[in-house]
Amino acid sequence: MTEGLTLRKVIEFAALTEEVGAGFYQRMAARFSDKPEVAAVFSQLAQDEKVHHAQFQSLLSSAPAAYDDLVEYERGQYLRAMAVSEFFAPNAGPFRDADQIKDADEALWRALELEKAALGYYRAIRDELGPSEAIDSIVATEKDHLLRLMKVVMTGAKFRSLQDVWP
Repeated sequence: MTEGLTLRKVIEFAALTEEVGAGFYQRMAARFSDKPEVAAVFSQLAQDEKVHHAQFQSLLSSAPAAYDDLVEYERGQYLRAMAVSEFFAPNAGPFRDADQIKDADEALWRALELEKAALGYYRAIRDELGPSEAIDSIVATEKDHLLRLMKVVMTGAKFRSLQDVWP
């Protein structure tokens, strides 16, 4: 996200973040396959990220022409700051040295970081877009991920995801 920031680019970056997040979670599920409950957390998160990616893609496919207008400079800088500093800053963020993660607790804490970063970025998008059923749904799910991951990290509780089927 450099010059000429538009809402379309902001949402494209959110979709990319979900794609990268799903890949991260899939790698963690494979890395901790010897710990089925931990692997299940990451597998469920990966599936949920794929759902979010599809939601962002759907939002883009029905985006009005106004999404191609330049975002006002200061608001654009805020969106950039929320995205870049949270996700892809050198030596920081949930993806830093991901290939070096050996401990399940560290991986779960990184997932917590990622969900927290995503929640902040998507709230910034919602602030820019105004009311949006799609973004509100994604924000609600990210909040749920954050709370459930915190519970897993702190108590070892099981993680439940969007994939749950309720009677």
